Amino acid sequence: MRAKELREEARNCLQGKWGKAIVISLIYTAITFVIVLLANYISSIFNIATLIIAPPLTYGLAYSYYHLKNGEEVSYADLLKVGFANFGRSWAITWEIFKKCWWCILLAIIPVIIMFVLIGSLIFGASTSILGKTYNSSYYYDTSSSYTDYLDNYYKYDYNYNYNYDYDYDDYLENYYNSYNYGKYSNSFNENTFLAGMSTITLIGIFVMFILYIVIAILTTIRMLLYTLSFYIAVAKDGISPKDAVQESARLMKGNRGKYFCLILSFFGWALLLGLITGIINLLRIEILTEISSQIGAIILAPYIAFSVIAFYQNLDRNNNNIGMQNSKKYCTNCGQENKIDAMFCTNCGNKF
Repeated sequence: MRAKELREEARNCLQGKWGKAIVISLIYTAITFVIVLLANYISSIFNIATLIIAPPLTYGLAYSYYHLKNGEEVSYADLLKVGFANFGRSWAITWEIFKKCWWCILLAIIPVIIMFVLIGSLIFGASTSILGKTYNSSYYYDTSSSYTDYLDNYYKYDYNYNYNYDYDYDDYLENYYNSYNYGKYSNSFNENTFLAGMSTITLIGIFVMFILYIVIAILTTIRMLLYTLSFYIAVAKDGISPKDAVQESARLMKGNRGKYFCLILSFFGWALLLGLITGIINLLRIEILTEISSQIGAIILAPYIAFSVIAFYQNLDRNNNNIGMQNSKKYCTNCGQENKIDAMFCTNCGNKF
């Protein structure tokens, strides 16, 4: 089915159920929203709580949407009751998905770490160069010093130090540093050139790592799309193990990830509209109001997307079962002829099955 047809099916299933679907979405969003607020304004330990309850809440939400879409009775409490009743099962599904994708996630982290190191070295090099210029210009540098002045001061220092016994140590230091000015100025020029070259190389390295991160992130997303139906499969087939649910999702999604991506992309217009509304409200400069407005848009759109994804899964599952039946065979007890599983009569002898 095309994305348009899946969305149409979702809208048909939502007729008369919009209110309950939005309230379920509201409960889910309110729980996560309150925990995030607590993490931001009270203690960051609530971020750990968000991580812990995310899988069971996802399971409960998938259960509620799936059965509501099928026209079955669902209570508002099922989001929490069913979700936390399957706490271990939801985490097992999450763990199975993580095992399939951990190396992709690790590869995505590596360029980020390298970028931070390169940015840190760039900032350190720039600050060191600025501080060095300030210090040296105030104590060592005399940029007006020419090569002739350098030689004159150097020979004066060398002669007086070796042959003039009235020449004291303070005069020695003064002539020494005067003779050192030209060389120090030249060294400073070379040092600045070197730092500029290193900065250029560092910036190129940061750009390369950024591109590498984008590529790995895209590949990771493509891989994780294989397991996007895992929770719906676990809900639809209650007796299936978490491992089998993840594998079943991968089997169904192979060759269909592009269709799933197009389905999600078809909601871009709605997301853009909600983003514009949030942007307009953001002009009021009231942070809490902006956050609430963005959440309200997600609350309304979430059931529509979820019902469309469920329709997508059910369509894949239905087609897969039909293909399985067409590929299955049965044999005539009369003549032994091979026949399709749904055949009513033998194609060879006409024997009725």
